[in-house]
Amino acid sequence: MERVTGIGGLFFRARDPNALRKWYEDHLGVSPTPTDYTKQPWFQQAGPTIYEPFPADTSHFGRSEQAWMINFRVRDLDAMVAQLRAASVDVTVDPERYPNGRFARLHDLDGNPVELWEPQDPAALDAVGTLDHVELFVPDRDEAARWYQQALGLAVIESYRQWADNPNGPLMISSDDGRTKLALFTGQPQGTQQTAGFHRVAFRFDANGFLAFLRRLPSLQLTDPQRGPVSAAAVVDHQKAYSIYFSDPYGHRLEVTTYDYAAVRAALPMLAVK
Repeated sequence: MERVTGIGGLFFRARDPNALRKWYEDHLGVSPTPTDYTKQPWFQQAGPTIYEPFPADTSHFGRSEQAWMINFRVRDLDAMVAQLRAASVDVTVDPERYPNGRFARLHDLDGNPVELWEPQDPAALDAVGTLDHVELFVPDRDEAARWYQQALGLAVIESYRQWADNPNGPLMISSDDGRTKLALFTGQPQGTQQTAGFHRVAFRFDANGFLAFLRRLPSLQLTDPQRGPVSAAAVVDHQKAYSIYFSDPYGHRLEVTTYDYAAVRAALPMLAVK
């Protein structure tokens, strides 16, 4: 069976074709159709293309008489939105991050709906955002915090100081306003052991990434340090953050955490997490 190889063009009516061509060129970088066959038309980058008929009564395109909508892939949605808004183009960004990417909506000069799509990189799906903190045992948390401040400029994060009210809790210090932290726990330091290593490393997710990680737990088959199974029911509520703890196959203790507390708290009941 012969198959088409791609979309070769999109043709539609316009009140002022010349003005509309210029609008797409100026704002979205779509080159106008050449005036002779010696010149090259606009070439798009290879990537996914969705071809999907909608029901006749759909509201997805806006006005009822609108029969079509075009979706453009973009490399960086935030940069494109900023560029459009700087040119006084009204853009609405969907706050949701979907498994297939992020979206925004605008309209051209004729009021036709235009959707922008930043596809999700499969290689980056459910990737942690950044290293959040490393846990250390010290004889005296306050004394250690003073040393780290004097030697390396790490200061106590006041918004998390109440965690240290618990003798078994951490005193959190940071040099970059809490983006990456050291968690100081009272305990026996590992000292001069040749293979001192670390106690635990924590990785940070945003709310969507944290919830997606919880949904993947059954397939990941993670275990805790005692080799027991880890499920979404093991999420720990730290009041300002949520965490879940597990080990890698070699026994290293790991943590996934999020500070998007309100968003995760609202979604946890749907995952049957108490």
